[in-house]
Amino acid sequence: MCHLILRRLSYSNKILIIGIILFFDGHWLSIYPVHGESQNAWLTNYTENILSKLIPNDEIIVRGVLVEPKFYIDLRINKDNIPFHLKSTDTMMIFNSKYKATWLSEIKLTPNPLVVNTTFMMNILIDQDESFNISFDEHTFFKYEKRESLDSVKQFNIYGNITLKSVKIIHSYREKDNSMKTLIIGIAITIVLLILVGIVAFYILRRHCIHSQPNHSSKKRHDVTIN
Repeated sequence: MCHLILRRLSYSNKILIIGIILFFDGHWLSIYPVHGESQNAWLTNYTENILSKLIPNDEIIVRGVLVEPKFYIDLRINKDNIPFHLKSTDTMMIFNSKYKATWLSEIKLTPNPLVVNTTFMMNILIDQDESFNISFDEHTFFKYEKRESLDSVKQFNIYGNITLKSVKIIHSYREKDNSMKTLIIGIAITIVLLILVGIVAFYILRRHCIHSQPNHSSKKRHDVTIN
């Protein structure tokens, strides 16, 4: 549950908005006030730690609703090194990288493919050369060439005027490896179960044979005595 406390300052027409932080799924989503009449009063700031190294064929999928065409997305090593930076404005998409606290040259693309107050899906697919293939709603938009190694990328961040529905980081190779491991474990368990069943069956048959042998010998001895 989330509570909003709105108070109008006695010396100003501005509204003081107190306290909003939402926690869910081990990630955090914070909402902050923005000053200025021309800006939306709320911003979404979402950060997710990337625990595994990003490699070719890994993919990041973002789903949300665009409130205003002003937001940015970062893949960060730290605050001074950002291999991937996407900035959305009213009229364009801007791509850039930050290296050793210095922003490199911007790439500006027009028009902005996103529409205000509509849902969108954005895919960031890492290519074999570690470049970024960007698509919106399954339509290819741009390929941003690698400017900095992805080996040490630690965070994914979205900040801006969007209603965020989901963020998914897919490590494709590791998912395949996990599937293979699951298959191998399943085969191993099946083999062990078959061996156990065989041992139990052998033990039962052996006991049956042991118990049946004295009966046969006693009958033979009994027949000899009668004769």
